[in-house]
Amino acid sequence: MTAEVEGDPGAAVRSRLGHATEDVEPLYISLLGAFEVRVGTRVVPTESWYLRRAKSLIKMLTLAPGRRLHRGEIVDALWPGMTFESAVNNLHKVIYVARRSLEPDLLPNTGSSYVRFHGDLVALESEAGIFTDVEDFRLAAIQALGSGDPTLHERALSLYTGPLLPEDRYEDWVLRERSALEELHQSVLLDLASLHESRGDLEPALEALRRVIAIDEAHEQAHVAVMRLYAATGQRQLALRQFHQLAAALREELDAEPDPSTVAIYQRILQGEFDSPVARTVTKDPGAPAREPSEAPREDILSGCRRSIDQLFLGVGGVIVLMGPAGIGKSWVARKIAEEAGSRGALTMWSAAYPETQTRPYGLFGAALDGISLRVPPKSLAHLIGTFEKELGMLAPTIGRVMGYYPEPLNESRIFAALTYVLARMSQLAPSVLVLEDVQHADERSLEFLAHLARIVEGFPLLVVCTVRDDELATNQVLTWLLQQFSESSATSTLRLEPLTIQDVTELVQSLLNGQAETGIIEAVLEASEGIPHFVEEAVFALRGRGLIRCIDGTWRLQSSAGSLRRGTLRDRPEAAGDYQLSRHLRESRSRSSAQASERDSA
Repeated sequence: MTAEVEGDPGAAVRSRLGHATEDVEPLYISLLGAFEVRVGTRVVPTESWYLRRAKSLIKMLTLAPGRRLHRGEIVDALWPGMTFESAVNNLHKVIYVARRSLEPDLLPNTGSSYVRFHGDLVALESEAGIFTDVEDFRLAAIQALGSGDPTLHERALSLYTGPLLPEDRYEDWVLRERSALEELHQSVLLDLASLHESRGDLEPALEALRRVIAIDEAHEQAHVAVMRLYAATGQRQLALRQFHQLAAALREELDAEPDPSTVAIYQRILQGEFDSPVARTVTKDPGAPAREPSEAPREDILSGCRRSIDQLFLGVGGVIVLMGPAGIGKSWVARKIAEEAGSRGALTMWSAAYPETQTRPYGLFGAALDGISLRVPPKSLAHLIGTFEKELGMLAPTIGRVMGYYPEPLNESRIFAALTYVLARMSQLAPSVLVLEDVQHADERSLEFLAHLARIVEGFPLLVVCTVRDDELATNQVLTWLLQQFSESSATSTLRLEPLTIQDVTELVQSLLNGQAETGIIEAVLEASEGIPHFVEEAVFALRGRGLIRCIDGTWRLQSSAGSLRRGTLRDRPEAAGDYQLSRHLRESRSRSSAQASERDSA
């Protein structure tokens, strides 16, 4: 449990809720691995729960949405088959025991600070706050998944101290939540294994997969991943043995056989044909540059965004708009903002618009919701979307499939409320960053909601980062309107990324070439790329791919027959790595120059 007793964290909750009651203490409830309740610093002793169902009542209320249940739900779960009147009498006895377990000094005919009635609803409440290890684990897991940070995964895994309420293993009211938490735990392990594998750390990847299999012996995805890794490291016999372990587990537990795709992998390993990318060794020319994504010097822009990140963790939201032409580095800056906020504990969400999505209403936000629904267990998802399940299920097909809702016409009047609600609830879990790329391609409804969001976002900890190609403003009236709305919002910061300076180009070229480069190369690259980072990279690879430059005594030099890299040499036919996209950029640049010249002439 991450909530610490030291310093009374409930004081902050009481202050936020406007309560100053000193008598009420926070509840700390452990449900994973074993059940334990602490009231402030006092552990409720096991013997005080002398009615087993009193303990069950607290467990049920802790897991219930809003920590409230109708008394009919409780009696049906705890006394199935008993008449309603008798069951209600028993419920009152159980509530009496539960209250005095939590508050041994509670006077007769005095209201409880924790277990209360609201009409026919029974609620578990505390003005000082209620903290559970289930919520701690779920939040840590959501932060870890997709973060790319193994330390966040390990932190989440350390909070999962065992299955949910093992002493209630066969109770119907706990089965679904236990299954959801186990799936989330396994998802964190699988994501961690994939992360280690992508970095070439095979032993930690295998260890994470073995932990999945130890929990679920018939987990086919984990077995297949172990087979691949064994094959990748030359341990063919272990890979084959893993397949037979999987087949035996499937037959014993599910009376099933391995999937045909799994059998195909087994056959390839059996025949010695399996070739994993992890195991492949690539021999490279030591003088050739490693083709990595451009990470151009953008610290000036990034430093300007840090104030918004700081504000986010003070509970104040905002919008950052990154403007500039294609390839200028907008996505790189957006990723760095998300990574920096994520390293401090923020949740990150991503979406991008494409020309083909302009016909799908709210498509930009539907894609973000699809991403959320893949990272959150069904019960937690239901808690996030509240009463807007049908609207959000229509916007995000994955939510519809998970929650079991079928397509219905969109209720336009509720969409803004639904999207606002789910984004606000996400930010209640933790400060959140929503990255929206290529907003210029978004549909009109998405842009209208984005304008609405910019007006209200200061009220909750959500930072929206938009990337926009400003070369389409002349033909996109709705985008022009959106930028005008942004300019009127005090929560919005608009930053335009300018082309790199010659010093920046020099640093990037030498980084890509992993060595010094003579002045002629820098000038040629600058002329062809116009200082746009992506095309600086493409120009370097065009020079290298054509053999126009060569590393001599640690310095890259133009060949005597090469001259300089003129625009005309790359306009028509791509000849080597890097030429195609660069030549397209040069043609577009020439078209823009011609259009600007025509405008000047007509003026």
